[in-house]
Amino acid sequence: MQDNKKKKIESASEILKKYAAQPTFNKGNFDDGIRWTRIPSDLRNYLFLSDYGVREATLVLYMILVEYFNEDDGCAYPTQTQLALLMNKKPNAIKGYIKALKDVGLIKVVSRGKGFSNRYLPLQPLEKSVLLSRFTSANERYTKLCAELKDHDTRDIKRMPDHMKANRERREGEGISI
Repeated sequence: MQDNKKKKIESASEILKKYAAQPTFNKGNFDDGIRWTRIPSDLRNYLFLSDYGVREATLVLYMILVEYFNEDDGCAYPTQTQLALLMNKKPNAIKGYIKALKDVGLIKVVSRGKGFSNRYLPLQPLEKSVLLSRFTSANERYTKLCAELKDHDTRDIKRMPDHMKANRERREGEGISI
């Protein structure tokens, strides 16, 4: 007889309590032995393109293709099976992410024929203003979210102690706000 109950697993926080604390990540230290992949900051703006099939996992796939980019060959050429394993996804999901990346102009795909891996050319992400001007539904999503967040912040400010309000106003005066 098969046990249909979900297997109870130990929580991640309980597992981590058994080990030494991880060091704080320092993005400026390039001599710490960590492998680095340079990722364009404008990539995150593509999260506003959810109407076009872009999800967080889609952008993770882009980052993997950037990591696998071979400068000598001018492309990345992992198999979809390799990508599926790296992302803990099924190959059909990878195909969907690749399609979304192509559709929004983040990669070019060059087919090398049946039985061979495709060649992937990661393209530079657009700046936010350009991206939002080209994709009107993304601009609408962005504008709506900004308004909602402004309302949220206004409610938070009313509950905030005076010294925190002063700090916030100072930061906004320096151009640090949504």
